[in-house]
Amino acid sequence: MSSISIVPTDPQRWPLHVNAGVHHWQYLDLAASTKQPQSVAEKYFLGLLTELPNLPVASNFQDASRNGFRFYQKLQLNDGHWGCAYGGPSFLLAGSVIAMYISETEIPAEWKIEIIQYLSNTVNKDGGWGLHFAGDTTVFATALYYIALRILGLEPTEPLVSKARARLLELGGATAVPQWGKVWLALLNLYSWSAVNPIPPEFWLLPDWVPFHPWRWWVQCRVVYLPVSYLYANKVTKPLNPLLQSLRQEIFTRPFEEIDFNRFRNTTAPTDLKKPLSPLLRAANVLLRFWENYIRPDWLA
Repeated sequence: MSSISIVPTDPQRWPLHVNAGVHHWQYLDLAASTKQPQSVAEKYFLGLLTELPNLPVASNFQDASRNGFRFYQKLQLNDGHWGCAYGGPSFLLAGSVIAMYISETEIPAEWKIEIIQYLSNTVNKDGGWGLHFAGDTTVFATALYYIALRILGLEPTEPLVSKARARLLELGGATAVPQWGKVWLALLNLYSWSAVNPIPPEFWLLPDWVPFHPWRWWVQCRVVYLPVSYLYANKVTKPLNPLLQSLRQEIFTRPFEEIDFNRFRNTTAPTDLKKPLSPLLRAANVLLRFWENYIRPDWLA
């Protein structure tokens, strides 16, 4: 049975706090929520009735523009900017849960309820999750969301969890999870860092004119690469505990102790593979591994 009570929260008790563009939802007790009425924007984000008057039906471009202006005017937040949701990609929510667990940051009970509710509402019919909430099932999302649900307190026997595990094992288990998944599993002591292709922080020391300097990369890759390269270089790993020991036996198709993770360094599940590793990238990984193990000066280690 679940160790937490899955009772839906009251959406009318969630105010949005904004500080320099940072959004933080807080769950208030009943007394406090009555003293802090929700704004139109908060109601809109939470899927509640905004109670805004119906706009006149537009008959031309100018009328449609005015309607749009009036609508978005009501969604502007107190500091002047417009907020939006960015919860679809599966690498965000799972990463937040895992990062809080690794850093021993308490996950509020209300967050746990809403995260479990969200995953229950976005799970695919086969029991897994895709790279985004409308995507076909992938090993990456299914493995990370399975782990997140276990961190949140659900037991393997819970229907949502057991079905996800069954689907993950049908896909071959977590050994063929893509690179970002390998990193998360290595941080959790569920994968070997030696089986993660190099993520050298030394790239940041290269001259700016180098064509592959990280500052030239797409922002989503760049901002992930910077902290992950530090974690990789230091081989940061959470110490084993009973939950992690159990997960080692839950997410793979064979006993953890028998797995040669190095065999899966370049392996990505067919469900997740968008483009095979090029020969150039494979050669670069070999050279970077050689640099890391035999050439890199001690002061860079």
